[in-house]
Amino acid sequence: IQVAVNGFNEERATQKVIIMLTDGENHRSDVLSAAQAAADQGIIIYTVGFGSPDGEPIPQYDHLGNLIEYKKDSSGQTVLSRLDETTLQEIAAITNGAYLRAAPNGREVDLLADEIGRLQTSELESRFETRGIERFQWFLGIAVVALIIYELIPDRARPKVVRTEAEVVSSDRAKQPT
Repeated sequence: IQVAVNGFNEERATQKVIIMLTDGENHRSDVLSAAQAAADQGIIIYTVGFGSPDGEPIPQYDHLGNLIEYKKDSSGQTVLSRLDETTLQEIAAITNGAYLRAAPNGREVDLLADEIGRLQTSELESRFETRGIERFQWFLGIAVVALIIYELIPDRARPKVVRTEAEVVSSDRAKQPT
């Protein structure tokens, strides 16, 4: 657990999830305190338990996938791997994850995908915030600059219309009452 926790990039990780595929046997350290440390950092752990609570031999395969033998200890005895569901359930509970037991049909993969999908949806919904991008300032700025330029440019001299005397007389007659 600690190795996985150390693997997260704190600057980039917004949602931290560990998926443990294991029999749950613990031979080295206190996994429950490691799970609590992970939970304190907001890490969710999903545990998938493999094996049998009664114990099963650990198979060893060749490069083609053929069973060669079962793993033996230093005294030549076959090593049994026992599923420790209690520990895996506690790890999941401490970190707000879930425990799933591996099945021959692989159903736990679908359940795990559903769990993570719900987590992502709820996380996204809780962090969703609408921020409008204000774009009117550019157009407003252009309009203000255009108005300033318009006001700074002096009025152009209008060309004088030269009218003939006949046009003036005819327009004056049109204005007189009849």
